Amino acid sequence: MTLVVYPRPDNVVANDKYSIQVSYWRAWAAKRGVRFIDGFAPFFREPTETAMRKYYIAGDVHFTPLGNRLLYDEVRREIDADW
Repeated sequence: MTLVVYPRPDNVVANDKYSIQVSYWRAWAAKRGVRFIDGFAPFFREPTETAMRKYYIAGDVHFTPLGNRLLYDEVRREIDADW
């Protein structure tokens, strides 16, 4: 099993890289031997305004196609590293 957490727009706006979702679920996964992927990290590699414009639909919590791709690439990279 793999557990992936990813940020909502308010996490990005607040620069909340180490959100409770990240710390809680990372610890939960480690305790249970579950692979954990921090999908928050790639959304903080660019300035907030850029990330919001590129990766989220304006006025919505859903990703744009680029946001979906960014998260996919992160998950794929993590999984491929184990092969």
